[in-house]
Amino acid sequence: MGRELVFDHAVLSGAGRHMKDSAALFRRHADSLLLTVGGSGGAAWGGTALGAAVDQLNDLVQHACGTMHGNLHATGSAIEAMADDLRGRMAAAEDAVDAIRPEEP
Repeated sequence: MGRELVFDHAVLSGAGRHMKDSAALFRRHADSLLLTVGGSGGAAWGGTALGAAVDQLNDLVQHACGTMHGNLHATGSAIEAMADDLRGRMAAAEDAVDAIRPEEP
């Protein structure tokens, strides 16, 4: 006897949705952090070398956070797509088995 693979679409799709929700939450926190660090555009350091360094660091963190958000969101979307693909493949496999199964008398 073979082993049967049981697939629960809701669980896998839910995992993808939660990943995308986490990405959105990460984005909100990152945006709040960057607003706090960067202020309203005028650095507290003025036009000093330290101010330029802080501005560059802020840009780097903003880029890194944007990349992280994009990757988390894309991973969540891919998990949801995988769930949908698996559901379609399982339905097709069940149909194929039903098509070759002999009818019971």
